[in-house]
Amino acid sequence: GLERWGLEVVAGYDLGKIRHPSHFTIFWLDKGVYKQVYQIFMDGWEYTRQVEHIKNLIEPFKIRRIYYDNTRGELEAFIENGIIPQGLWQGVVFSMKEKFEMASNFARLINQERITLINHPRMIRSILNVNNNLDSLETADGHGDAFWSISLAIRHKPLTPPIIIGGGKRR
Repeated sequence: GLERWGLEVVAGYDLGKIRHPSHFTIFWLDKGVYKQVYQIFMDGWEYTRQVEHIKNLIEPFKIRRIYYDNTRGELEAFIENGIIPQGLWQGVVFSMKEKFEMASNFARLINQERITLINHPRMIRSILNVNNNLDSLETADGHGDAFWSISLAIRHKPLTPPIIIGGGKRR
């Protein structure tokens, strides 16, 4: 698998409501650098269609973890019915503390040049739509949805254990 090369594949899923689109994104995490390899706005899609679309991407992209906004619990029925396997799908409740931690992590990765985004104008506008108070105006592009799906994906900590120097006997 991709892990053999130190590559992990993580995703973020910001669930929209009726008026806001959902946004889903996939990143390759390679040696602490996040490279966006997929993104989609799901305008007006029912949750069932969204979940099916995401499930169809898991195997081709070898997604290891999907972080999603579980603040309102929209996907509870999917979990209870086994449609979404827990473990692979990780719900995150958006408290103000969590939102500020995710936003500061996003800013830190940008400042350290440890994140590469696809040049997609709507997505970029969606990211820039979120202000310092983490509010976003409603626009034709959505409601800061890409900012949150990206912030969810990049909150992932690498799963590989650290290499401990001098931690074992050599033969």
